[in-house]
Amino acid sequence: MKTSGYLFFVLGSTLLIFLGQGVSLAEDEEEEKVTVYSLQQEGWEIIESNTREESLPGLPPYQFLRRVVSLTTYWLRRDKEEIVCQILYDSQLDRQQEECGDRYPIPVNSDA
Repeated sequence: MKTSGYLFFVLGSTLLIFLGQGVSLAEDEEEEKVTVYSLQQEGWEIIESNTREESLPGLPPYQFLRRVVSLTTYWLRRDKEEIVCQILYDSQLDRQQEECGDRYPIPVNSDA
């Protein structure tokens, strides 16, 4: 009985340590995620945006309802760099995904 109590304590403690680290890692990933909003807070300016929407039938069991999938592309600029970000929104799933590409330099016009 004494051994099983000790084993339960060790396993429980180990599980809590691993779960605690998992939560911490998830928070770190969330903090590092680049978004259009975070870029604007850093001084980036939206120079252009384009939105495309597609109307689709809903997913079962709501196939009779209209489902809108929207893709918005943003071009942001700061100094001599540009970043392109895309936001995808699905109205039925009520989910938004945002992804930003790498920074790249704006080419200097050699004719000037």
